[in-house]
Amino acid sequence: MTNRFAQGLIVGLVLGVGITISLAAAAIPQIAWKKDAVIPVCPVKGAIGGFEPIYGNAIGNKWDIKNVLPVCEVTTGIGGFVPVHGNTIGNNWSKDEVKPFVVVIPTDDGFVAGPRF
Repeated sequence: MTNRFAQGLIVGLVLGVGITISLAAAAIPQIAWKKDAVIPVCPVKGAIGGFEPIYGNAIGNKWDIKNVLPVCEVTTGIGGFVPVHGNTIGNNWSKDEVKPFVVVIPTDDGFVAGPRF
């Protein structure tokens, strides 16, 4: 561009948007939890005699069906939530029936919200 005004305007807009985004990100408070507030979970798969971890070693890590909590990953649907995988007909839940959770990563003194799915 040869127009100095247009160049200055574009640079100003880019810098303004960048600074605004940086300030907004810095203003988000750090969300943290202590160890006793975090519920550890282990995704499992069916195995002979019960369930075993999907990831990691199965030796000594098996559960009976009565000790496994079945869960269903859901996404928003019309009027509530529906399963991400599988049949949605007859499988819907209201906001009050859904238990939200967050993936966390460990820190020196607890846990903080981790990467999104």
